[in-house]
Amino acid sequence: MSFRAHSPLALLLVPLVPALACAQSQAPAGQAPAAPTQARYAGTFHAAVGQWTRPNASAARGVGPDIIYVNTAPSGYFSTIGSPSGFGAGGTILDEGGLPGTTNGTPFAGMPDRDSYLVNSFQLGYCDLGPAGGSAWEISFYDAYVPATSDRTPEATVNVSGLPAGGGCWIIDIDLTGGMEFCLGADGGEADPGWNDDPSRDSFGWSYRYTGAGVTAGMLLTGDPEMTDPGWMPGDLPTSGGGTYYGGPGGGTGYLTQDLFFLDNVATPGAFFFGGYPGNPYASMHMVMRADTASCDAESTAIGDVYCTSLPNSTGQNGRLRVLGSDVVDENSARLVADQLPPNSMGYFLGAEAPGNVLMPHGSQGVLCLGGAIGRFVRPGQPMMSDASGEISMITKDGLWGLDRLPRPDENYAAMVGTTNYFQLWHRDMAGGTPTSNFTDAMSVLWR
Repeated sequence: MSFRAHSPLALLLVPLVPALACAQSQAPAGQAPAAPTQARYAGTFHAAVGQWTRPNASAARGVGPDIIYVNTAPSGYFSTIGSPSGFGAGGTILDEGGLPGTTNGTPFAGMPDRDSYLVNSFQLGYCDLGPAGGSAWEISFYDAYVPATSDRTPEATVNVSGLPAGGGCWIIDIDLTGGMEFCLGADGGEADPGWNDDPSRDSFGWSYRYTGAGVTAGMLLTGDPEMTDPGWMPGDLPTSGGGTYYGGPGGGTGYLTQDLFFLDNVATPGAFFFGGYPGNPYASMHMVMRADTASCDAESTAIGDVYCTSLPNSTGQNGRLRVLGSDVVDENSARLVADQLPPNSMGYFLGAEAPGNVLMPHGSQGVLCLGGAIGRFVRPGQPMMSDASGEISMITKDGLWGLDRLPRPDENYAAMVGTTNYFQLWHRDMAGGTPTSNFTDAMSVLWR
């Protein structure tokens, strides 16, 4: 495995650290191409709609408002492991960190106020020596971090493409609002709730896989914990949580971040561990995570994908649709939420088993994003007036709808594992003083 410097330094080989019973290997050496001397901030990429907010003096980074994890101390290196020409080409790289909860025993500047986090943005730091605009990544997040096991189900997977490259290093915020938010539990998540005073049980995990057009790319490696925590001693874990809403100022090394990351190799089965501080660069990846102030539960976790955007309504915004809850059919726990609507406007949800794209159908404003046999949620109680904030919401637990009775034009049917449903909302609107109607953006949900 190789670490590559931002400036034209010699290639540094980092030995693998013996850990558990996982496979180990010495990575091959190679020539390290020069890269920019420092990472540049590229702005915010809005993943739900594939659009950018470029950096400027007044632009806020991320969404939040709470910063819940910070691992940013610069080391001057990035790892090419897992990139097309690196060791374990195409492999998945996994790292870890901590999100504390209300029962945590570590003294923070301000104790955490919740036991779950609705993550609405995160920040990546990477270098990509491939063609301009050709950087792409698959990022997954896990409620619990279990090294060297293939039995991992992510809470969320985010695919981003068309990111800056062209021989540079970049820092980018990924905005998840608009239906891509997800929930992470504190102190290792729901599978092992509460504070255990054990990093292997109290950590969350995240992974990346390079899917871009280049041959040399990797995440920025964060630096020596002593750069941001003068009281840190070799052999200890950084525990301050500095830079977060619960940890006070400073920091930059990440709460519960360990001196290890590992590779799931696609060519040679096995987990390869990397690290070995203080003799080698600190082996963790640049990551910042932000969340909404509210706790999240099964009914506030975003599922599905935005696949079609409509046109602005009389508020000047696109009506937004979100599907929250669980994508597990048997749980029958989901919520349809439409917002950014005109206040006090009547609307109802639509559903279909196929996508579509019809501009201004039958004189309506917006885009009808559904195809095939389109069902209308128009049974008693389903058509609703938007509230003063411009929101309409319908949840399965209230009995107004269910995954076992989705509408078709002439019948109801049940969602099935492995199938996809498409949802949108139609609502009344005004255009230039004339009554009309419009549609929200649309979401697809693959059931499991």
